[in-house]
Amino acid sequence: MIKFRGWLILLLSIICYIGARAFGSYEFLLLSITFLITFLYSLFSTIQLRDKLFIKRKIGHKRVHVDNVVDVNLHAKNKGTLFTSIPIIKDKLPSYFGDSHNFVVPTNFYKKDFDIKYKLNMDKRGLYKIGPITMRGQDSFNLTQSNVLFDDYQEILVYPKTYDISQFSPGGVGFIGYEALTSDLVSPIGDDFYSLREYVSGDDLRKIHWKSTAKTSALMIRKVDDATISRVAIIVDGFRDSHLGEGKESTFEYLVSAAATIVNYFAKSNYRVRIVVSGNRLYVIPFDDASRNYHRIMEVFAKCEPSGNISPTIIISKELDSLPTGSNIVFLTTSFNTNWLDKLKRIRRRGQMRIALVLVVGETFLPMSDVLYQQKMTMFSEFLAKIYGSGISVCLLRKGCNIKSTLEGIKRNRVK
Repeated sequence: MIKFRGWLILLLSIICYIGARAFGSYEFLLLSITFLITFLYSLFSTIQLRDKLFIKRKIGHKRVHVDNVVDVNLHAKNKGTLFTSIPIIKDKLPSYFGDSHNFVVPTNFYKKDFDIKYKLNMDKRGLYKIGPITMRGQDSFNLTQSNVLFDDYQEILVYPKTYDISQFSPGGVGFIGYEALTSDLVSPIGDDFYSLREYVSGDDLRKIHWKSTAKTSALMIRKVDDATISRVAIIVDGFRDSHLGEGKESTFEYLVSAAATIVNYFAKSNYRVRIVVSGNRLYVIPFDDASRNYHRIMEVFAKCEPSGNISPTIIISKELDSLPTGSNIVFLTTSFNTNWLDKLKRIRRRGQMRIALVLVVGETFLPMSDVLYQQKMTMFSEFLAKIYGSGISVCLLRKGCNIKSTLEGIKRNRVK
């Protein structure tokens, strides 16, 4: 593209040429040639820029967790032989990050490579598409300009924030996981979420459960030889009418973070995990080794949104009809509806499945008067009493709580 200054130089060349012919002036002819050569040099340098400049983006990590920082590097290479000025390179970013990154580069760009580096703070889960790269170059006299588009697109998948938990103990009622289940050792609270046995010569020392060893004064081993105890279905309620709050401080973000943390916990023990999320679409991942399927599961958690049209009652009904006997269930929701609870209680009474509930207290995510809050908490307390009466383990998450310690059962949850 020829700029105004370029047209002016071209016009002066023509005027000087006319003057040289009219007055027979050698000086005017020399000026005309000088202006024309300058214009042609500028035009050629920007035209060859389109074919001689190469820019490539490199992203440090394309899969990260919330609150991580992604390093981005733009590598530019000039294959041309003429002096070229490239004042601005722009890397288009998703609207979430605000304006695209514009970079001013040195004007003495002559047969050189250079790198432009910047960072992205990934503080929201999701799938982000970066690109294209655009470059605006001009000649050294600023007479012409060239805009070049590089179709370089890359995606960054941001997983929810996860925590490294040493145990999953909802409501303090035993453990769910490799410490749990078949009943060599039964939880003193009456739930059969606990399975250990005494050490036998030749056992893997890495399976020693040190906390139980300290309590019993005998070496205790985590028992994992029963195939039925290593299967866990994790169900996340993404029903649009179930969730409150916005952004990171929303009930759904707490649920997804808790679900990802629980999956991470089971992945360390090679559990077979089934994932069901009733979000913007119904996501279902069949039973498979959690460690082998980890990134596929996290991709679901990164993309899902709380806009589902399937109620938790329907989801629970379908899952309970399809899950094999002996499966463990972890249900994460904000709904305190007796319909789905009644279905879980019937299964619990039959003793076919072991059930844990992660319940986000939605009322803590909205501003409300003390009177209304107390009314809501009274209703919630009545619902919670039904859960405790059914023998289902429950973990309560509130706005601002420590998700890690709450899932580990370090702090017992009590309704205010």
